Amino acid sequence: MFFRDFLGRGDLVQSFKFPQRPFLPKRIQSKDELKRFYEAIPSLRYKAMFLLFASSGLRLSEVLGLKVSDLDLEKRMVKVNHSSRTKKALVSFFNEEAREILLEYIKAENLKANMHYSG
Repeated sequence: MFFRDFLGRGDLVQSFKFPQRPFLPKRIQSKDELKRFYEAIPSLRYKAMFLLFASSGLRLSEVLGLKVSDLDLEKRMVKVNHSSRTKKALVSFFNEEAREILLEYIKAENLKANMHYSG
């Protein structure tokens, strides 16, 4: 395409032959499979991450970079400041199930932090 379309030199590549690749649709897991996977996740942290991925459309780097201050649990909103060539986003939203797990995770982390500091 570079030679043909950009440089206008289709003559350089017109004899090239490319093998046909069969279309192989991706297998999508069933709801039951996703439920079993979710139930096998060992920690609240990873469950919260899974549900944020599933319901918000955020990318891995965006989920990993989140802080509690980026979350509005009342509105179920995530503040992301992401701007790239392929994606522009300021906010995203997550579902009620993710909100419940996030609340549980934040509460557990706060308890751990308080236990650690009080000695």
